[in-house]
Amino acid sequence: MSDEPIDDSDSTLPRRTFMKAAGATAGAAALGVGAGSAAAAVDGLDSRLLNWRRVEAKKAWDRGYRGRPDRTLAITDSGLSARHPDLGPWNGVVASTDDDGNLVLADVDDQNVDYPDPDAAVTVTELATLEGSGSVGPGAADAGQVSRDVIVTFTPATRADQEAAEEDQDLEPTQLEGTLTWTPQRQDNELFLEKKVDGDWEVVRSGTDFNPLSGAGERIVANGIEAGAMYRWVIETYVNASASYEFTGAVNNRQGVQQPDIEFGSTGSVDPFEEIDYEPGQEAVDPAAPKTVGWYNEAKRYTEARRPRDGDGHGSHCAGIMSGTGQASVIDYRNTTYEEPRTVVLPTEFLEYDVEVAADATVFASAIGDNVRVEVIYDDEVVHSTGVRTDSIIADEPAVHGSGTATYTIRVRPYETDAATGEVAERAQEGNPTAGRLTEIAYGSYVAPGDIDGSPPAGARRPGGNQSVHPGIAPNFSLVGLEGLAEPTLDLGEFAGAFADVFNVRAVNMSWGYIFGLPIGATGGALSDIPSAIRKIAEGGMLSVAAAGNAMTPANGNGAPAGMDEAISVAATDPFDGLTPYSAGGLGTADEDENDVDRKPDVTAPGGDINDYAALLATALADGSVPVDVGYPIPGNYELARAVQTGDENTAYEAADPPRDYTGKGGTSMASPYTCGTVGLVAQAMEEDAPDSIALPAPGDTEFDDVMRLKQVVLATASETVFTAAPYHAAKSPPSAPQYTHGERDPYEGFGRVNPDAAVDAVSRNLLGANPQLGDETYEVGLGGTVGTNLPVDSRAVAGYVDVPGGSLDVSVDFTSYAGGNAGQATGSPHLDLFVYDAANPDENGEPSVVASARGTDGTASVSVDVDRGSREDPNERTFYVVAKIVNIPGAVNGYDVQANFEMSVNFDPADAFPPKEIDLDVSGSRDDDASVFTAGQTNRVEITVDDFNEELTDAVRVTDQVPDGWSVDENFGDVDSFDENSGVVTFEGTASADDVSGDGSKTFAYFAEAPEEGADDTGTYTFGPAEATAVNPETFDDPNRTQGSTSEEFGGTDTNTVVGASTNA
Repeated sequence: MSDEPIDDSDSTLPRRTFMKAAGATAGAAALGVGAGSAAAAVDGLDSRLLNWRRVEAKKAWDRGYRGRPDRTLAITDSGLSARHPDLGPWNGVVASTDDDGNLVLADVDDQNVDYPDPDAAVTVTELATLEGSGSVGPGAADAGQVSRDVIVTFTPATRADQEAAEEDQDLEPTQLEGTLTWTPQRQDNELFLEKKVDGDWEVVRSGTDFNPLSGAGERIVANGIEAGAMYRWVIETYVNASASYEFTGAVNNRQGVQQPDIEFGSTGSVDPFEEIDYEPGQEAVDPAAPKTVGWYNEAKRYTEARRPRDGDGHGSHCAGIMSGTGQASVIDYRNTTYEEPRTVVLPTEFLEYDVEVAADATVFASAIGDNVRVEVIYDDEVVHSTGVRTDSIIADEPAVHGSGTATYTIRVRPYETDAATGEVAERAQEGNPTAGRLTEIAYGSYVAPGDIDGSPPAGARRPGGNQSVHPGIAPNFSLVGLEGLAEPTLDLGEFAGAFADVFNVRAVNMSWGYIFGLPIGATGGALSDIPSAIRKIAEGGMLSVAAAGNAMTPANGNGAPAGMDEAISVAATDPFDGLTPYSAGGLGTADEDENDVDRKPDVTAPGGDINDYAALLATALADGSVPVDVGYPIPGNYELARAVQTGDENTAYEAADPPRDYTGKGGTSMASPYTCGTVGLVAQAMEEDAPDSIALPAPGDTEFDDVMRLKQVVLATASETVFTAAPYHAAKSPPSAPQYTHGERDPYEGFGRVNPDAAVDAVSRNLLGANPQLGDETYEVGLGGTVGTNLPVDSRAVAGYVDVPGGSLDVSVDFTSYAGGNAGQATGSPHLDLFVYDAANPDENGEPSVVASARGTDGTASVSVDVDRGSREDPNERTFYVVAKIVNIPGAVNGYDVQANFEMSVNFDPADAFPPKEIDLDVSGSRDDDASVFTAGQTNRVEITVDDFNEELTDAVRVTDQVPDGWSVDENFGDVDSFDENSGVVTFEGTASADDVSGDGSKTFAYFAEAPEEGADDTGTYTFGPAEATAVNPETFDDPNRTQGSTSEEFGGTDTNTVVGASTNA
C-alpha cells in the first residue's frame, strides 16, 4: 500500500522512549496489543505518514507532471509570503499600472531597491476599543440557515474622536483589529468585518486563522481602512447549536512602512523567467530557482508591501496547497526515527520521544493512532499541539531556541474530551478521560532551509531525494501573487492578455466570494463587474478556479467569482469525499451577458472533515464493523489542509532562518487551490503530450476555446461519490446529500470529486498506443484497470484518449476481481460507469460533452461510437476521452482497503481508406491566330499559350497542336520542332516548365500555317486545335494516397477559320 516503503534494516538510532505510567504496558497487553518494534533510522517514510495531499498528487508526479517553472499559477488573495521556503525565492519582479492605464514591470533586484527595516518602521497606536459578548444560534446548516449577530456598527473616525487620548487626537484611524472567541471552542463559526458601500454591506475581511481545537480564537487585522466609512463586526454560526462569544477590537493608527520608489518600464523590459532554466519534459527543477516570479499590489487591502508579503495568511496557505514546493518540510533522514509501538495509552498516561533539533530546523512527528494527540515540548512548555484525530496526526514546529541544538520532546497522550458512541470503541463521553492507541510514529526534524550539501533542500521540486511532508499539488509551477480580492481580479481581466503573455499564467485561484451569492438564489453576478472580468480572463487564456463558499446554503455557490460559467467552482469535501456541512451548493446564477443560468458547483476537492469518521463508518455498514490496522489513516482537516503559514509581514527574518511553519485551515478556500493545482498539471500534460487536436499552445497564444477544453478535462474525469462516500455525506442530512446523476451535474457536488491522476491520463495516455489510419486493420487493445476505496492511494477513475479517423470505436469494462485487506467486505460486483467524451469540442463553457455512456451496475459496461470518415477533401478526425469511474462497491465505502480490478477493452475498426487520389495534369492555356477568314494559300500565325499545369505531376510539358486537313506548316519559322502532314499534328520544340508558368508567368509557342491553294474548290471552314500538353517524366507516386492520373490533356479550345476565293498567289 505504500509507494515509498520503509527500509528498517539500518541500525537503530539512540532515542529515549518510555512510558510515564507503569500501568500503560500492562493495559496494552490486557487489550491484546502486541509488543512494538524497535526504533529504526530511516531513509524514507511510508506515505501513510505524509500529508494526504502529497500522496494523491504523487500519482500525477509519477506520470511526469509536477508543473513547469516557465509557467505560472496566479492567485488573487490576501498576499503571498515569498519568504517561506515553499513559496520562494522571489525574483524581484513587480507589476503595476502607469498613469495611462498600461501594465508595467520592474525588477527591483536590478535596481537595487532598498527596502526599509520593517521592525523599525511600524508604530501602532490604539485610538479606541470595541467590545461585545453574547450568544448566537442555533443555525440550521441543512436548511441553509445561518444565525448572524452584528456586534458593533461604527465609523472609525467618530470612535477615535470620542476615545483617543489627547496626545493622539491628530492621528487618523488606518487600522482595525478584532478577536473573537467562542464557547464551546469547537464550533466552527465565523467573524467578518463588513463595510457599507453604496448602501449595501460588503464583507471586506473574514477570519481565516481560527483553529477551533486550540482555543486561539479568530483574529482580523485590516490595514488601509477609510476613516470616514461605516464598518461593522459580524459573527455567525451555522451549526445546530447555540454558542457564546466574546469579542474585543480596536481602532488604531498604524504608521506603515514607507515603501520604496520603483522605476517601472514596459512589459517587454523585464523577463520574469530569466533565472529559470527549463526544457519541456524536464522533471527536476533547481531548488534555488525563483518560485514567485511576479507581485502585483495595487489594492493594498491586506498589505501595502511592494514585495511579496501576506497581511493575513490566507493567500499564502492557499498558494501552498496549490503549488508549494515542500522545501520547508523535507525530512532529515539523518535525524529521524521510526517506531511501531502498537500500544494502548490509558487515561492519564503518555508516551514520550526525544529528538535533538538545530535552531534553524523544524521538529516534527507523524503518528498513526486512535484518540491521541501529539504535542511538541521544549523546556517543559508545549509549543505545538494537535487536535485529536481518529487515526493519523502530523505535528511540526520550527525550533524556538536561539542557537545550536536543543532537545525537544514528542509527547503522545490520550485525548480526554472526545465523545464517541456505537461499536467503534467503548469510549467515555465528552469531558471524561479516555484511552488511546498509538500504532506507528516517526519523529525527528526537517532539514534546515539553509542547505543540504550547500544548497536549499529540493522538496518536491525534483523526483528522488528526501521526502517532503507538505508540498502542494503542482510544486514546480511558478507563482504570481495579486494582493486583494475583487480589485486585482478586475485588473487581471483588464490586462488578461498581457498577464498571460508576460507571466505565462495558466490558471488563477480565487478562494473568496460574496456571502450567500448576493442575494440568495438570485442574480449573484449582476451586482459587480467580476462576471465580465472572469470572462475576459478566460478570453485572455487563463482559467479561473474559485471556492464555492462556506455558508451551507445551495444559494451560496452562485456568487461571483465561483458562480460564473467560465470558472470552475469548487465545493469542499472531507478526506473520504463526503461533502462538508458548510460547503455551498449551486442554485443558478444570472450571467452578465446571457439569459441563461449558470449552474454550480462544478467539482469537489478536499477542504474539511467531519468528526469521528470511524463512528460513521460503523453506522453506515450493516454489521457495524470498522477497518482495523488496514487501509489508510484518517486525518482531520487540519492535516489534510495543512500548508504554508505566513510569517509576520512586519518582521525581518534572517536568510538562514526564514518563516517556515505550517498551519491547518478548512473550507472551500482550501478545496479551490487543490483544484487549481490540478488544473496546472493537466495544462502541462496538454501542452507537452496531448494530441494536436486538444494540445494547449503557449499561454500567450491560448484562447477561450483552449481554456474551455482545459476546464472540460477536470470536470469530465471527476467522480460521483453518492455511494462511495455515503456515510460521510450522511453527516449533512438530505436534501443536501448528492444524488446519482450518471455524469450530469449534481447541485451539491457538481460533476464530482476531482481526480488529478485520471485528469492527466485523459490527455496524455493513448489507449490504442497508436494513431489509426483509414484502411488499417482493426486495433484491439486490452488494458487492466483498478479503482478502489483505499484513499488516497487508490484511483477513483481510469482514463485515456483515442485519436481516430472514421470508423467504429467499441469500449468495454468487465470486472474481474477484488483485492485489498478489506476485499471480503464487498458483497457484490462493483458499479462501474463508462463514458466517452468529445475531447476537442466540450459543451458550452467547458461542460463535459458526453458522446456515449453506460451504467455498469453489475461491473460490466460497454459503449460504441461511429465516426463518419468525411470526405477526401475534409476527412473526419476525432479525439475522445475514455473514462471508467467507480460508483459503488456494495458493502464498502471510502476508507476501506478494497480495490476493484477490471479489464478495459478498446477496439477501433477504421473505415476503408479513400481510393488513391488521381493526380492529373490539369493543364490550362489559350490559343490565338491572325484572323478568322482567309483566302486560298494565305498564311495564318497561330499562338498556343500554356498558363498552368499541375506541378505535383510533372516539372514540364511538351506541347502539340492540331492543324486541319489541307493546311500546311512551314517548319522553318516559329517554334516548330516537326509537322506530320498525315496527322496534321505540329509539335513544338522545347517544353513549358514549371518555372515558366509560376506566378503570373506563361509560355507561348507559335507556328505559321498556310491555307489550301486549290482556290474555290477548298472554300469552307477549317478547325484548328485543340492543343495538347503531355507531361515530361511524370511522377509515379509511392504514396498510397496518390496515384498517377492523366498525363496528357487537351487545352485552349479550338478556332474555326474560313477559306474563301482564289489563292493569293493567283
